[in-house]
Amino acid sequence: MNRTITITNDQGQKVVADIVSIINISSLNSEYIIYTFNKKDPNNKTKDYVSRIKQDGDTYILEQIDNEEEWNKVKEMILNSVKEV
Repeated sequence: MNRTITITNDQGQKVVADIVSIINISSLNSEYIIYTFNKKDPNNKTKDYVSRIKQDGDTYILEQIDNEEEWNKVKEMILNSVKEV
């Protein structure tokens, strides 16, 4: 059974994505979600997305990672997780 998340996109449409993983980076005091719509890129690889998770009451908000230092730490954590598997 896949874990899924329903996301409201910029056009106001609700779309369902599969959750690949949720990671907590304590040094950044943030949680991140890796998710996919199972779409293939031109190289036939599945495209994944990563967002910062913020909770607002009963709602979770996915925020874009726009800080290069933060993004580098997230990438490092993801790569280390993949190496362990």
